[in-house]
Amino acid sequence: MRFLCLHGKGTSGAIFRNQTATFRSYLDPDKYTFDFIDAPHKTDPAWGLDALFFPPNYTFWEDISPPSIADAHIWLLDFMRRDLSPTTACSVSLRANEHPEEPLPFKSVVFICGGIPLPALEHIGIHVPERAWQIHNQTAEAMSTQIHTLQSEVEEIVQTKSRPRTRQKLPDENLEARGLERTRRRDTGKPHLLPEFGLHNVYGLDITLIPDCLRINIPTVHIYGSKDPRYPCSIQLAHFSKPEIRRVYDHGGGHEIPVTTSVSSEIALAVEWLASVS
Repeated sequence: MRFLCLHGKGTSGAIFRNQTATFRSYLDPDKYTFDFIDAPHKTDPAWGLDALFFPPNYTFWEDISPPSIADAHIWLLDFMRRDLSPTTACSVSLRANEHPEEPLPFKSVVFICGGIPLPALEHIGIHVPERAWQIHNQTAEAMSTQIHTLQSEVEEIVQTKSRPRTRQKLPDENLEARGLERTRRRDTGKPHLLPEFGLHNVYGLDITLIPDCLRINIPTVHIYGSKDPRYPCSIQLAHFSKPEIRRVYDHGGGHEIPVTTSVSSEIALAVEWLASVS
């Protein structure tokens, strides 16, 4: 099974290759191959990466707007037509030029800390309630605050060559006080289950209003962490997938891919499941 690996904003194909190396080592290289590509636009590095990896850093869109996202789609289709196998290229070209209603040549997808871009939902006519926007903005703010908190700690470590005397409480612990109904999967012992929500209110989104044609109708795996400030976004995205062909895994960490043996083996098992149903 071949995977086309798309990195996050401010990273690169090489960085994503490094970040996924541990769980990929649990997979048979004769059965699974991974292609890591760079996004089309150069950008500043995501926080902390400049201390660990050399530039350049890339992003698939320069702003989260419907036109930018559409441009990213066009770029990706063109990349697949140009650089992938002849069969895939032919399929992409046929879809783009003659039969746009045909599905993309993807059998399945793995999301790592994924999320739904709310502007894109509104652009295609889906009502996004004020509560969903509130949660979106609050979690984005919490993510930014967490980054700056960690940055201060790293700077102190560099200056003093020791750990900070008093570790600051990371802001994601305070999300409940802001009115977010946060579910801590690491406390339940059930990391393979989504938190229990009524589908009319998944962190502000009414999933029952999403038409089937806009659902993700291929097998999916969703990897996320309950300490991630953007955790609600991952849960919303998971609900866009069909339960019967969806697998979720909460590694209990933050906005990263933990490299522990248990987490790596769980992610590898999820990938193997994906291959078995694709």
